[in-house]
Amino acid sequence: MHPIPGLAGAALGVLLGPFLAGLTVRVPAAESCFPAGWWQGAGTGPRRRAALALGAALALGLVAAGVGFSAGLPAYLWFGAAGAVLVVTDLEHYRLPNRITYPTCVAGLALLGGAAVVRRDGAAYGRALIAMVVLLAAFLLVALSAPAAFGLGDVKLAGLLGLYLGWLGTGHLLLGLLAGIVAGALHAVGLLATRRTSWTGEFAYGPALIVGALLAIGLGDLVLGPR
Repeated sequence: MHPIPGLAGAALGVLLGPFLAGLTVRVPAAESCFPAGWWQGAGTGPRRRAALALGAALALGLVAAGVGFSAGLPAYLWFGAAGAVLVVTDLEHYRLPNRITYPTCVAGLALLGGAAVVRRDGAAYGRALIAMVVLLAAFLLVALSAPAAFGLGDVKLAGLLGLYLGWLGTGHLLLGLLAGIVAGALHAVGLLATRRTSWTGEFAYGPALIVGALLAIGLGDLVLGPR
């Protein structure tokens, strides 16, 4: 892990928190992402701004600590910020909006492509593209055969996670998926235990997948060893 980049990423997350809080309100409502006062989180309350500041600090701190001051850091900071918004949006609305996932995918393709050029590491970029396609296809197959398990938003998210985890390596990809499955199971058990849902009730699986990916990015080297 890289503690100094991690602290810098966490500080950036706190600064971005109010803006990200605004996105969790405006994106589901199909409103403009940049109204007057967008940087201060216009239209949101202090609790939402504080929650997103904390969530973004954790997300950006994790990804920055995992990748360090490397050529790929901008891509992972974008992913961390988008992940914080997607977690809240999916928990509140059971949606993973295209207005967040599509730009994050384009940014990942472009920024990681640039990092591959800087590092002269075409293998990492190729692995990321393959992982994206494989996870996209696998989740699409599950969604088509068992629509109650995953929605198309989860399918697109899976492709996105494949891109960012695949760049780091096969070990990080598998670790992220495993962590996401475990996080999803714990979340489901918690909801059932508190009677906030039933066995046939609606369940947002996206947040667990995102949390699993963030943990794999941030802590993967500690679990798997240095890359």
